[in-house]
Amino acid sequence: MRRGSAFVRDVGTQAAGNYVSALLRVVRGFAVAALLGPASMGIVAVGNLVTNYGQYADLGVGQAVGREIPMALGRGDSREAAALAWYGMLARLVGGLLVTGATILWALSTWAASEPIELKLVVVLSALSIVAAGEMMMLQTIGCSHGRFTEAARIGVVFAVFNLAGGVGGAYYGGSIGATVGGVLAATISTVYGWWKLKPVGYVGIDRAGLMALVRLGVPLALLMFMAFNLENIDQVMILGLLNRTALGLYAIVLQAGSLISLMGLSVSSVIGPRLLKRFAQHGTTESIRELTWKPAVALSALMPTLVCLAWLLGPWFIVWLLPKYVLSIAPFKIYMTAMYFLVLNLGVSSTLLALNKHRRNIPIMLSCIALNVCVDLVLVGIFKMGLPGVAFGSLITYIVYWVLYAGLVRWYFERSFLSVARLNIALVWPGLLLLVFLGVSALLGSIGKPTIVLDGAFTCLAVCAGVVQTRELWPDLWALIRRADE
Repeated sequence: MRRGSAFVRDVGTQAAGNYVSALLRVVRGFAVAALLGPASMGIVAVGNLVTNYGQYADLGVGQAVGREIPMALGRGDSREAAALAWYGMLARLVGGLLVTGATILWALSTWAASEPIELKLVVVLSALSIVAAGEMMMLQTIGCSHGRFTEAARIGVVFAVFNLAGGVGGAYYGGSIGATVGGVLAATISTVYGWWKLKPVGYVGIDRAGLMALVRLGVPLALLMFMAFNLENIDQVMILGLLNRTALGLYAIVLQAGSLISLMGLSVSSVIGPRLLKRFAQHGTTESIRELTWKPAVALSALMPTLVCLAWLLGPWFIVWLLPKYVLSIAPFKIYMTAMYFLVLNLGVSSTLLALNKHRRNIPIMLSCIALNVCVDLVLVGIFKMGLPGVAFGSLITYIVYWVLYAGLVRWYFERSFLSVARLNIALVWPGLLLLVFLGVSALLGSIGKPTIVLDGAFTCLAVCAGVVQTRELWPDLWALIRRADE
């Protein structure tokens, strides 16, 4: 199979696996939300925060391994690539056990004396799931790094299937605690399945010097991943501080929808990343990775407005019909969907700074944007009492600023001219600016907090037209791929 058609196949495989997994995860999330209600869903959301934050306890060794395996394969050193995987699995195991121990101590301490037993158990169980979930994600990283995208995608699907069954069944019979137990079991089953499918080999022991080298590389990567997580999820912490757990439960479905719409970008990134790293290891020049950096970004720029508008069109009706207790989520839902365009657009160029070893320069950008998000939330929610729409609007402002700074930094390494950086990035982002116009029109007409078939349908048609225009420069590549597939 030719290189182009292989690339399309891998993106398709990864996207299909991600979307099946995400669809099942979203079904689980909405079903659990309907069974529990906003208050108990808020407790589950706190447990999810523990699980998500705990993934960084490996000090970034897992992320470092995800970078080094493709680089080793690019150098033709398959033995080193196989040995590296074991460092990641060990680090994820130790990190998960440390977090579990810390949460047990918290639950038994006087700090948690006033908290309900339900919350304590959910927090401890969520920490326990970090052990299995960390191994599962490391196995997926190993699979993608070796080009085994089908196996990696299947691991995620297995987790999603058992997570759906365990979460819904657990919520029905055991409330928030039962739903969390279902997640722990699902992560364990999918880890066993992933080990069986990938069968990691090449263990030659853990070398202290090698481990410390991965830690030195991984800490900045973990810091970046940690800040990227906070860039999306600091809103949950702000909601807990400025509002309450019930509001967090309402906002949970907004974030789940955001994770769903981001999957196309994540699918492209997970396939592009290993190829880009290998290409740079082979040639060592920015020109060698120019197309792998910017053409995926153009494709995302063209596709995302249509996905956002479809979410506007269908999401509110879904909430009204199936989750009537969550109708207050419609306005923040529409705002946050718009914000996700700018965040997802960065996923198209997410591996470039890593290949260039310039990823540390993203740290001050992320820190500044997280601080901006906190400040905007304090003003809009704390002072102007805008509630959850204010939280979502804070994310919109933050993601726009982050895109401007991050995409500008990446573009600088290719152009070395501020004028060229500005011109090319405007040409990339203009469909997202059209979405901002749509959002403004919706707000002025008073339709931002309710389903509107005619208006959102018109927005969707305009978004499709914008996508067709934006993809003009990609048409020759698409036709070439079609011809190669037919040969």
